[in-house]
Amino acid sequence: MENKFDEENEKMKNGNEGAESNQNKDNSSDWKTIEEDPTKINIDSNLGELASGTLDFLKSILSLRHGNYKFQKVIDEAKENIVFEGYNVWVLICSIVVASVGLNMDSVAVVIGAMLISPLMGPIRGIGFGVGINDFPLLISSVKNFAVMVGVSLVTSIVYFLITPIDIHTTELLGRTQPNFLDAIIAFSGGLAGIIASANGKNDTIVNGVAIATALMPPLCTAGWGIANGEWTYFLGASYLFLLNSLFIALSTVMLLRYLRFPKREYLSEKVEKKVQNYIVIFLVIIIAPSAWLFYKMTKKSIFESNVTEFVDQVVRPSEENMIVTVNPKFSMSGSVIELSFLNTYIDSTMLGTWNRSLKNHNLEDAKIKIFQGQDDVAMMDKKIKEALGLSGNQNELINLLKEKELLVSQMEDRFERYQAEQEKQKDPIDFDYLLRSFRAEYNEINNVTINRGFTYGQEQMDTTYVIAVNFKGNVDKAKQKEVKSRMNKKFCFELKEKANIQLDSVSVINY
Repeated sequence: MENKFDEENEKMKNGNEGAESNQNKDNSSDWKTIEEDPTKINIDSNLGELASGTLDFLKSILSLRHGNYKFQKVIDEAKENIVFEGYNVWVLICSIVVASVGLNMDSVAVVIGAMLISPLMGPIRGIGFGVGINDFPLLISSVKNFAVMVGVSLVTSIVYFLITPIDIHTTELLGRTQPNFLDAIIAFSGGLAGIIASANGKNDTIVNGVAIATALMPPLCTAGWGIANGEWTYFLGASYLFLLNSLFIALSTVMLLRYLRFPKREYLSEKVEKKVQNYIVIFLVIIIAPSAWLFYKMTKKSIFESNVTEFVDQVVRPSEENMIVTVNPKFSMSGSVIELSFLNTYIDSTMLGTWNRSLKNHNLEDAKIKIFQGQDDVAMMDKKIKEALGLSGNQNELINLLKEKELLVSQMEDRFERYQAEQEKQKDPIDFDYLLRSFRAEYNEINNVTINRGFTYGQEQMDTTYVIAVNFKGNVDKAKQKEVKSRMNKKFCFELKEKANIQLDSVSVINY
């Protein structure tokens, strides 16, 4: 019995092996046989069909309308992320504290970590969803939670900066107050990438990347620092950057939802639905209008600053050898100003007139040049005397200028002696040694830095002037040099105001 059973099993096994062998043989034959030549490339000779085929191919790889979106699931996830209560609030508080510490320590790694754990994107994206699908209750809820989010963030950062014993104004902290049009592009592109990933259920790594790229957390912390220290300029600049990023993230969300034709919220009453649509349109205009205006304004500012750099390099600097000039372009829609500060060059009216006529060649015809002469009165007087000698021989004018110079030198000597006496009575409130060491520690891009202090004599008093000379490493490009010098300028002016009660808008920061 057992032998018979074994024989039947052996036959079945052999039969199966034979069948598998035949099937593999057939499949192997099919796999090995290629009827066409794969190395031959066929190009359609009909240009119209070729262009049409190319367009169809591009549409197939670029189109987002694949029809496989789980609309309700995406909307439900968006609704879950907008609520700020319980654990979400505490996660936000912790991330704000971490970001504030990172900004205070000038640690990029800590700031990035704070942005990764922050839940700031939820209400902003919820606003976009509310507008995009005509869901007015969702829009109102998102706006309310957005206000809660901003309020909690500001209060937390204010409290931290009020109680922290660390009072160092780092580049990471002060660098979050000057938005430009690139910030708008980053916010829009980052927000677009985030909503594309969310709509396709790919929220793993992309959302974290969006949180870092759009940088919502640092401006909020800087705004809190501005309030805590009474620096309203920094508060306004940081708030401006945060709102700019938020607007463009919401705008990108609205545009993609409309493009993908997400189902819109329906209402039983046509009257109510019409009313909701009107409110949504109004809110959409509120989002788009400021975004468009801010983008236009920042684009104009960026173009203006680029034109100023070109103007100074091609017109101003070639005017005289070894010229040391500091440029401070101040953009305004009503009328921009190019501030030029000179340390070793006297700018006469002839040279200034030549520069003014050259402005139109660099698309700066609406701007005005404002000159700050860094030389003392004696050096300027010497320049005037040389000009008088080059004229047609007005001896009386030359004699008067020489007498005026002698009187001026005598007055300057008296003022300098009084100033020296006053300086001996009081200690210098600024620790320049500490300031120089902090510059070297904060900026890896520099080899060395020097602070020069000089004195200028006005009609009523003697003023102190400062020049920061920076020696950069060889691999630092001009854009990075400009950024570092701007931050050093801000920090030094802040130190002057805090420690010496000296209010200066800017100081000269030059390369050497």
